[in-house]
Amino acid sequence: MARFAPFEASPRLAVAVSGGRDSLALALLAAEWARRRGGNIVALTVDHGLRAESSEEARTVGCWLGAKGIPHRILRADGLDPDRAVEASARTARYALLENFCRAHAILHMLVGHHRSDQLETVRMRAARGSGPVGRAGMAAIRESAAVRILRPFLDTPRADLTATLRARGQPWIEDPSNRDDRFERVRLRQENTRRGQPGPDPGQTPDRVRHERAVAQLAAAAVRIDPAGFALVENR
Repeated sequence: MARFAPFEASPRLAVAVSGGRDSLALALLAAEWARRRGGNIVALTVDHGLRAESSEEARTVGCWLGAKGIPHRILRADGLDPDRAVEASARTARYALLENFCRAHAILHMLVGHHRSDQLETVRMRAARGSGPVGRAGMAAIRESAAVRILRPFLDTPRADLTATLRARGQPWIEDPSNRDDRFERVRLRQENTRRGQPGPDPGQTPDRVRHERAVAQLAAAAVRIDPAGFALVENR
């Protein structure tokens, strides 16, 4: 979390928790981090209503977290059509609900559980679509929205570490059946990787990512001036 500083004196974080191993590990670790600093978290589960079991699973997540003293809220997404671009529409609805909650409750930072394998898959999918250097650089660890800072602390963390974290704490998790549904591009990519038995390049070290970060740094150095009064001036080029 140090790379995301500064935080307020008693940080209050929102954590997006689906009930899967990645987001549950994030919630437990984020709660420990916040408590050491006199702060707290609220866990947010979005129920898309696309599966009959989703509401019960959301309540189960709330029970698990409540037993650990972590407040939990369920946000319901209505009107999603399971037959029309469900992955993209669900993601858009999910982030809208999460960001609106943060805005309404004056929460400045929201954590999401994307990890190293998610980053690798994102880089590969964007490359397959012909994305340029920005797209092939992958997900950003920090994304500023109008409502909240979206933080991804696990982008360099292997999923095996997150699984080990939960097992060490005796914490069960929910396996989402959509992770095996080959209608989704990300699932098809995972299946292909399994067949090939090759993990692929480290997404944090891909040439496109390195070139993109250098280009951004050079542009910022040339175009941004920090005023002693505490604000930045950006030259429009």
